[in-house]
Amino acid sequence: MTRRLPPLGALRAFEAAARHGSFTVAAAELAVTPGAISQQVKGLEDHLRMALFERRPQSLTLTAAGRAYAPALTDALDAIAAATRRLAGPLDRTVLTVALPTLFAVGWLLPRLDRFHAAHPAIELRLRSSHREAEPGTDGVDAAIRHGRAGWGAAACTYLFNDALVPLCSPAYAPARLPPLAGHTLLVAETAADAWPAWRAAADTVDEPARTLVFGDEGLVIQAALNGLGIGLVDRRLAEEPLREGRLVAAGDAPPLMRGTAWYLVTPADRGGDGPVATLAGWLLAEADGPTL
Repeated sequence: MTRRLPPLGALRAFEAAARHGSFTVAAAELAVTPGAISQQVKGLEDHLRMALFERRPQSLTLTAAGRAYAPALTDALDAIAAATRRLAGPLDRTVLTVALPTLFAVGWLLPRLDRFHAAHPAIELRLRSSHREAEPGTDGVDAAIRHGRAGWGAAACTYLFNDALVPLCSPAYAPARLPPLAGHTLLVAETAADAWPAWRAAADTVDEPARTLVFGDEGLVIQAALNGLGIGLVDRRLAEEPLREGRLVAAGDAPPLMRGTAWYLVTPADRGGDGPVATLAGWLLAEADGPTL
């Protein structure tokens, strides 16, 4: 019997995007970039000759065809995964599950992930993207990436790098100099509402921007800056790829704002010397200390 099937990669990309309602979160789950997810879904739509998503500036909605297709794909992929687990059960595999914010996954880790796979092919790294802080050692999570000032109970914390917030914008929006802020639109993250006031105090400027646009988190601020909506104050480390590609530029030459917070790898205290966890920690430290992309 001949089966006419679309490429498996395109099916996986669409199923994850449909389940999460987001290309960004689907990318974190599948350890690829959001652009790769978008391309795979577009290829599937071309193959099927129908739209599966309605794409709007701030949302992603399934079409009627997408709503009908997605549950069947979820069931099929779950069945394949279950059959594979039954077959591969006796084999010795090292699986490491890491919970982390989507912002860190998309902005810093995913562009480097192929280097981890190349250096450590015996470790299967599974990324679990979540806004909720998962507890390493529970709920199937081996390690977590967290942002803050450390001190998470009895967990072991490995420092990766500090926040260094800089004003970024698209090249088309770039002002001649910043400050002053007058006439500009500032992009504000609800999760870092104190960042712009602190930057203004450090820059010794009291002038007011033309307006502010508020978003749920820094990831949306980066996307808004990429779309030319204004100037976002974000961690330069989490925007390395668009900076390298020239899709974002520094808005002026003011020094970075250091907030005293940082990114950490958090692991159970009793697993600090565990092989796979220690391997991941060493690789993350080397990447954090190494050159930017």
